[in-house]
Amino acid sequence: MCPIELPKTKENINKNVIELSEKNPIFKFNENNNDVYICGVEYHPPEKKQSLVKALENISSSVSLSNSNSEKNLNILLLHQGLKEFSPAEEEISQSDIPNVFDFVFVGHLHLRNISLKSEHYIKPDKRPTVILPGSIEIGSVSEVVKQMHNEAGIIIVDTESKEYKPITIQLSRKFISLQGKERILSSAIDSKLKKLTDDLEKSVVDGKLPWVYLEIEDDSKIGNSLINEKIARATDGKVLFVRKEINSEEISKIERNTEISFKDVNIRDVIRSYFLKYNDEVYELYEKRKDISGAKEVMNKIYIKFKDNYQRQKII
Repeated sequence: MCPIELPKTKENINKNVIELSEKNPIFKFNENNNDVYICGVEYHPPEKKQSLVKALENISSSVSLSNSNSEKNLNILLLHQGLKEFSPAEEEISQSDIPNVFDFVFVGHLHLRNISLKSEHYIKPDKRPTVILPGSIEIGSVSEVVKQMHNEAGIIIVDTESKEYKPITIQLSRKFISLQGKERILSSAIDSKLKKLTDDLEKSVVDGKLPWVYLEIEDDSKIGNSLINEKIARATDGKVLFVRKEINSEEISKIERNTEISFKDVNIRDVIRSYFLKYNDEVYELYEKRKDISGAKEVMNKIYIKFKDNYQRQKII
């Protein structure tokens, strides 16, 4: 592996940054006479756990080969991944699957901040890395609103010399507007409610950040989901970061009664994984590895048609 110098452009402010490997990109810079190595592994779904473990082994080998003074230098791994210790999914990788060559592992994907303390369970003679979930600096779901208030959001500053780290709290400025429960929107009064919401949205832009909106709608006047969605889209267009909504209607209830199962009880990912293993692997190969989005969509259309036909046959029986 020959070091490849990055182009010395105006954007490349730190001229010490170099890329050491094309296959496993590792970026290196020097800070206070200490070399800092930063590398990452792309997201792998839980069913590709063994592929992820192999990718971690490969990237750690590249770091070890490139790093002659690992005790003094700082090795950082970036992941966008669930971890068994922080996620309910048993099929996720564990902290013990992460090679010991890294000092810090910064993990995305999970939105709430969590710092893994080096308890006796994780300390080994060859030293375990410190796993940090910095958390999102934006709210991504209704459940995160209260959790973010207690758990805080922010960034992590790492001292490259002492290898100590310090959480820095960031005050979230983006407004979150929620109309649910007693404040939910009834379709019989949707126009007046949305007019008031539109007025509130204009006052809720902070530091140029559009608000995040969650709406619970009760279709008491049976105007239908399409009209409800159309009205919400017109009222919020260009005024929000995004809208998340839950519509309770006779239309959905009727479909659920006919299917004898609630949509909320169906994990379509598990269905596809169980019945279409071949297609699942093919989609992963096309989308994740080859970045062939159109090819992946074509395969997914085949999955949908086959699943639909199979479902209709079961209904007839």
